[in-house]
Amino acid sequence: MILGRDAVAVTKQATAAQPGGAPTAMFSIGSRLASLDGGLANALLSSLLGGRVSLTLMDYRGLADAQVNLLQFSDALAADLGVKAGDYDALLSHEVETGRVLRVLERTAGSDAKSALGKLTGAPADARLKLGDLIGVEAEARAGLRQRLNAQVSAFDLLMATLQTANQQRQLALDVGARAGLADVDILLAIGERPNRSSWLTVTSKGEPVIRTAQTRLYLKATALDRVPLAGALAQVKVPILIEAADSEARLKTIQCGGSPRVLVEARPGIARARLGVIEERRLRDFKAELTVSPAALLSVLFIKVEGKADVRVADPDWSELSFTGPEIGSGAKTVRARGFVNGTVVSLLRNLELTALALPLHVVTQPLGAVLTPVGPVLDGVVEPLLQLLGVSLGEADVWVHGARCPDQAGAPQLVG
Repeated sequence: MILGRDAVAVTKQATAAQPGGAPTAMFSIGSRLASLDGGLANALLSSLLGGRVSLTLMDYRGLADAQVNLLQFSDALAADLGVKAGDYDALLSHEVETGRVLRVLERTAGSDAKSALGKLTGAPADARLKLGDLIGVEAEARAGLRQRLNAQVSAFDLLMATLQTANQQRQLALDVGARAGLADVDILLAIGERPNRSSWLTVTSKGEPVIRTAQTRLYLKATALDRVPLAGALAQVKVPILIEAADSEARLKTIQCGGSPRVLVEARPGIARARLGVIEERRLRDFKAELTVSPAALLSVLFIKVEGKADVRVADPDWSELSFTGPEIGSGAKTVRARGFVNGTVVSLLRNLELTALALPLHVVTQPLGAVLTPVGPVLDGVVEPLLQLLGVSLGEADVWVHGARCPDQAGAPQLVG
């Protein structure tokens, strides 16, 4: 409703195919962004860029709509860096500041995105990235690189991929202010490396570009607006939550020709885990080690202390098969959902909360504490879910589209979809 349309696709993985002797299909996997929270988006970009960002909803819509030709973008980068045209090995070995990448993106993104990108190029943007971590090429794909880079991606996707790549292994603090129903909320974000240290977009030896997101950790420290009456005093409730998410995956299983094509795609949502508890915050960015989560002191007043812990995981990491036939090809998405987060991540977490009360019978605090925590769950889900969607991550579900299928007697040009 905010953007004036049903959905915006934030793509997480896509493939391209060259029609030929064998059947081919184009599919993508991502998460729907039905509405955009401008405050969260600006807070995220401000943290990633290292300067204050204040884009409007129209700016974000322009970024999502604008398409960038990767070949033109790469050639423009090469010219800006003084690299010989067509020498992609030399180009991808360069390490550059994100500000320089954004200025090139502004020149190649088209009119729809120029206004927004023009506002971003004024930010410090001094974080550096190796271009090969943004766009990578398998050794066997060198010969066809020019043709296979001739693909389209959205300016928003390329912008977010650039900023996330430059901020891998960094710990970022997001200033989201007090949200409705909360006295305060602090958010720490850590973005890990992509699987097997792969680049955001990799041109494979088969000419099938693949887009991947990185593992993500969010640590929220929320303070409830209402207080719990205990021992004649009012105690403020504090809720720390750690959320860890991995990327979703999709792979083509088979294409059945003869009459109307039928495409079978296997997909599985990203593995996700949410825990309520306290962590050692400086270790949030250490993705090589699992974080230790200790029970959290939800409230403390006088000699009374109530601790809580909870742990919810996505419980269905297996592949699921999706069938697309006839009018389903080239139309809407099909969704794969994993069991775990039934009614929202934080709501599911709070429903599994285990409490321990010190110096007071547990039943005395259960009801008043529950009355304060119940409205906190939906509020925090309203922060977590759109923030992860901006990063291209969805917890416990994946949307898959089949954009088209071609059998051997059909023709067409290779293109990246999603």
